[in-house]
Amino acid sequence: MAAIANRVELNKRPPRHRWFPWRKKKRTISVVKGESQKSDKGSKKIPKPIKKSLPKTPRPDAQNRHRRNVMTSGFMTVIVILAIIGSPLFSLSKISAPATRNLTGTQIVRASGLQVGQPLWTVWGHQQKIFNTAKANNDMIHHLTISRDGFRSVKLNVEEYRQAGYLLRKGKYYVVIENGRILSTALSRPVAGYPVYSGFSHDDTFATVIKQYAGLSSDIKRGISQIDLSPTKSNPERLHMFMNDGNEVYATAATFGSKMKYYPEIVAQMNGKGIINLEVGAYSYPFGFDDNAVSSSDSTNLSSQNTAAGSVVTTTGNAASSAVNQQSSH
Repeated sequence: MAAIANRVELNKRPPRHRWFPWRKKKRTISVVKGESQKSDKGSKKIPKPIKKSLPKTPRPDAQNRHRRNVMTSGFMTVIVILAIIGSPLFSLSKISAPATRNLTGTQIVRASGLQVGQPLWTVWGHQQKIFNTAKANNDMIHHLTISRDGFRSVKLNVEEYRQAGYLLRKGKYYVVIENGRILSTALSRPVAGYPVYSGFSHDDTFATVIKQYAGLSSDIKRGISQIDLSPTKSNPERLHMFMNDGNEVYATAATFGSKMKYYPEIVAQMNGKGIINLEVGAYSYPFGFDDNAVSSSDSTNLSSQNTAAGSVVTTTGNAASSAVNQQSSH
């Protein structure tokens, strides 16, 4: 038994790698290789190494080169576009504008600020800006539209404010338009077809008169030759109008627009030229008659007095004057 025990102890010698460490490393490597070879034989497909399945990271120099190429391409594209837009092929070659009643084509083009040779991109998409410029440069322009008249040509169409007449100040005549503005250009004489306003020193009263005038029909507008402010103690806004047919009209600034529409009917009842008073109600009398003795409330007595004297007087008995009286009562 003792011999057997000694033999077992001899077999328990320490492994060789304790004295030869490189042998363990070699044996370990051979084992690993053996296992990998064994696994390779047992599998049909060889798995891809992990390093091959990972995305490739571009090198820094390649990234910089790509970035430079993109920036250069974008910069060159912008330069080409700007060169094309700024070339003469994309500039205005012709600007036309039909004349209106009070504006010439040259005045319209000058007011718009457009010029031949101007880039097209400064026109299209900027119509509102061009309209605002034209309106600021010329008060007569009410609306402006721009249309294409060819690839490089444009046409300006203007709708102007209607002219309301001429304001007389210190011997000079200034154009008045229906929005109430007074143009700064002074004329030595007015143009026929428009009334002349005189005696107006208060802007509020004058603005009221222009607003009333703008609401009149074209026939009545053409029939007015002159409108004077002729105030009295009882009516500081009394107007004295001279008509082209030879009659004269007295009215109030705030109401003459609504009453003047009855003017043709009142004139039709008159047998001669005379004066029509529309301040309170409506009545007419021939020239030479004293207006102080006339009143719309006493028109019946006036009619009988003038009939006896052989004069012709139109009183509030007709339909037109009755309608005016009803408006005045309201």
